[in-house]
Amino acid sequence: MSLKLFKHLLLATCYTHNNFKLSLTKPNATMFTHFLNLLATIISVASLLIVTYGALIAVIQFLLNEVKRFTGGYSTTNIRRLRSVFGTYLLLGLEFLIASDILKTVLEPTMTELIILGGIVVVRTILSVFLNKEIKELESDTKVVPKKS
Repeated sequence: MSLKLFKHLLLATCYTHNNFKLSLTKPNATMFTHFLNLLATIISVASLLIVTYGALIAVIQFLLNEVKRFTGGYSTTNIRRLRSVFGTYLLLGLEFLIASDILKTVLEPTMTELIILGGIVVVRTILSVFLNKEIKELESDTKVVPKKS
């Protein structure tokens, strides 16, 4: 955090004598709101980049595994591993999206925003449960199947 931004945030807070709480003055409150909106947008873009990167990796790994069909190195275990890796990127992207939506909900606490946030949390939870189950199954499968040397 730059010193100038920190100074502006400190100047934006003022001490109210009536109820002894820190509050923001009107002009600085809008500046802080704009900052939080910008932060939420940056986090949303980061979420999009994470999911896109994970999808790119998954497509490349999938194509490499399909090429192995012709050379005899194809494995369904590789497909399951690919699904777990891609799922991990999806979950990380959803975590960032949840953080962004929490910021947006704090700024504009409308019923629509709360419903969207709740839906994302439910989807993320369901994905997490099934991904963790699949990772455990994959780990148990790789322990049972001996590696070829």
